[in-house]
Amino acid sequence: MTLSSDSLSPDTMVALRDEIDRIVHSLQTPNEQLAALEGIRATYPHSIRLTKLETICELRDEEAPDYDCFMFALDLIDCPERIAVREYAPRNIGRFKQPGVADVLPGSSFLQFLLLPELSSLQSCGDHHIVVYFDRLGNAQHAGKVISGHVVSKWGMKGSLWEHGLWEVPSRYGRTARFYSRRPKDWIRKQWLEYLQRLEQRVSGFTSLVSIMVENNGKNLNAGELLRLAADRIKFR
Repeated sequence: MTLSSDSLSPDTMVALRDEIDRIVHSLQTPNEQLAALEGIRATYPHSIRLTKLETICELRDEEAPDYDCFMFALDLIDCPERIAVREYAPRNIGRFKQPGVADVLPGSSFLQFLLLPELSSLQSCGDHHIVVYFDRLGNAQHAGKVISGHVVSKWGMKGSLWEHGLWEVPSRYGRTARFYSRRPKDWIRKQWLEYLQRLEQRVSGFTSLVSIMVENNGKNLNAGELLRLAADRIKFR
């Protein structure tokens, strides 16, 4: 299998990727972005085009709840638990960012927990295998699916679904790509629920720690003592 631009390195695609980044983050609507991408094609040849969710799965764009690249790549768009849990993620309300459980949505942290079998190369990918883009620190920044010789990915929670070559993505998505096997949708969902159970245990511990810190304000307890008191509180719940 050969994807558009798969023989090029991210270094040779710098100018195009910077232009894509500028377009995606300065223009709001899909039509504006598409027109701008068409406008740079003569200078920066590319294969990017808009696509629709219904061409890839049984969902329609206008019926799908908000989703990002990770939810698309992992087939969790219409997962009811995923839709419900958005309420507890950080979110903007007016001008202010409200605190929430940062890792509650199935994103970069969940991908690391999932440990999907890694494929040796792009040539070993088949339809619906997963492509994940990493920054220089090894943090997952973006994900997509291999579909009919191209990558399909969602550019932002409010963004559009695009078909593109491997490196025809915004520059901020990183300069390393890894490829992973597809797993059944139900298996991914079960793994995510297990991930949430472990996250809930961590959040419960943090809640106890906050209570201890508030109650013991001014007592100059060290970190070890605070953690021990919090652990004791968890035991007796």
